Amino acid sequence: MSERAMTCREALNLLPLFFDGELDANQMRAVALHSTRCGGCEDELRRMERVQAVISAHVTGAVDEVDFGALWRGIDQRLG
Repeated sequence: MSERAMTCREALNLLPLFFDGELDANQMRAVALHSTRCGGCEDELRRMERVQAVISAHVTGAVDEVDFGALWRGIDQRLG
């Protein structure tokens, strides 16, 4: 007996967990299968990927601008 197909409503509710790898293997497989057959859900997954990329680039850029030298000097002074 085969499993019933996942609906868009179910898939969309699970996409954030799918994207973060927080689903069990059966749920991951079901969401992946659904998104390969559903253009709307696949588009939503791609949007999530683009948002993640933009956030990651922004955070990386902000962290690169932080002067950690002063932080380490302060730590070193308190340890000494």
